[in-house]
Amino acid sequence: MKTQIYIFTVLACVSAQASLLLPIPSPQDDTALKYALWQEPAVASTLETERRELYELEEVLRTLKESQLKKVFGPEKPLEDSYVLPFCRHTAVGFSGLGYKGELKMYFLPIGNVGGVLVFPYGDRDFVSAVALYLKTDETFQPLRKQDSLEARQEWDHRRLAELKAVILKSIEIPNKAVDSTANPTFHSLAVAAQL
Repeated sequence: MKTQIYIFTVLACVSAQASLLLPIPSPQDDTALKYALWQEPAVASTLETERRELYELEEVLRTLKESQLKKVFGPEKPLEDSYVLPFCRHTAVGFSGLGYKGELKMYFLPIGNVGGVLVFPYGDRDFVSAVALYLKTDETFQPLRKQDSLEARQEWDHRRLAELKAVILKSIEIPNKAVDSTANPTFHSLAVAAQL
């Protein structure tokens, strides 16, 4: 019994350090409403597709070297309230904590006049642990504060994400089809190969 307790304690300590989940700013939107809307069948049916497309775009940036991100999109700027998370984006980032030396630091890089990326550096090498894409608001933006604003917000998100994707891909010179999961299911390997 004593040996089992020691093994459990060691496993619990190892697994507690194996991953990190950090909240990220979500200005302008009602986060509780956002999470409630995710549960509605009409929204839930498209949510995974939207998340996958966003994740694929975030992976293009995450797999770049940190120095490349700073060179292409720098300098660092404060994350202002004029930037919002896409509706489908969780308000936290998660990544492996094994070997992580970033001390929970993060910084924001604007991407053109359409968005930006919140970067979580690895710490002691030229790697990035996680990123979160933000969209820059414009005169047509409608914050998510009530349920009847969802349709307009999703339309705005789709348009703005398409603009952001175009700027990112042009800036780092990756063909647009490389992040189209329907055109190329081996997206991740293409993104990695593009940075070499």
